[in-house]
Amino acid sequence: MTTYRVRIGSNAPDRLARVEEAIRRLPGVAWRGPIVESRDWRCPDDPHAMIYANAEVACQSPLPNDQFIALLKRIETEMGRDRSHPTLVLIDLDLL
Repeated sequence: MTTYRVRIGSNAPDRLARVEEAIRRLPGVAWRGPIVESRDWRCPDDPHAMIYANAEVACQSPLPNDQFIALLKRIETEMGRDRSHPTLVLIDLDLL
């Protein structure tokens, strides 16, 4: 069994719900941090800047690294991730 740390993020209008949904879809969540919202780091004082929601979790899984990464990408795809629109991030799952 391997423990993987995953960072989850979204800047969609329903970003909090999307982060929660991603956490629900991840297998073996053993720990989760709080969901934190912040403005785009490039323009933190701009009231019109995009707001991001981010969280971190620890998952326990028997999957090897490559299969766990493939699982993260599959969850992103199922949740509507479209990499052709880099400014709108519906969901982002990164292995830390």
